[in-house]
Amino acid sequence: MTEQEFLRRIRVLSEHLVDDYYDGNEIDGDVKAIELLCHNFIEMKEMKEKDIEGNKI
Repeated sequence: MTEQEFLRRIRVLSEHLVDDYYDGNEIDGDVKAIELLCHNFIEMKEMKEKDIEGNKI
């Protein structure tokens, strides 16, 4: 997932979160989806950095 894809996905998820909030719907699922997306993006970025460092050695 590129940073561009991450930003697109986070924008869509945040729009859903806001819509659900103002519609009076439960937002726990929306929040969990955003947390998971951010967690996965951070892990992926760390793995890429380790791969880059590993290739330098």
